[in-house]
Amino acid sequence: MENKGKGGQPLKFKKGELTELFNAYKERNLTKNSEGKDTPLSISGFAAFAGTNRMTLLNYRGRKEYMKEIENIKAQCEGDSVDRMLSGRSNPVSQIFNLKNNYGWKDKSELDATVEGNLGVSIKYVVDNNVKNTSFNGDSNDNTPMEPETFNESETLSDTGMAPQGEEDNHGTL
Repeated sequence: MENKGKGGQPLKFKKGELTELFNAYKERNLTKNSEGKDTPLSISGFAAFAGTNRMTLLNYRGRKEYMKEIENIKAQCEGDSVDRMLSGRSNPVSQIFNLKNNYGWKDKSELDATVEGNLGVSIKYVVDNNVKNTSFNGDSNDNTPMEPETFNESETLSDTGMAPQGEEDNHGTL
């Protein structure tokens, strides 16, 4: 008898049945053929063997009673892929593609950058509606402000284009 889903179509597999089916699938695939080769394990291949499709099989993962069973099957397929890649039994490029697209693997790039020279920073800020400029030199051991740039005491936000659009600067009144 088939299991009932929540208000929908009955479930195709009983708890534990997926593991039994996977063991039969694994035995079939890992038995060497007449050419002395075996077949890689995959979720798609197992789904076809079980008479369903990949998405239906992976949707079982969302059900508490099947979660560990599906995760175990998926882990065995992933492990087979890694073993094949590292042992040279399979094309590494195809296995890397499989691991990235089906198991969440990612390439990791590291960047080691060294910056030399003075990286001065100029900051424009507003105090009492007047724009002021300050610069810092790029020496990481010295955060002392450099001499502030001269600025026009009457320079305001609207003069510099820093005022919000559609609002005129009211020269210090709120």
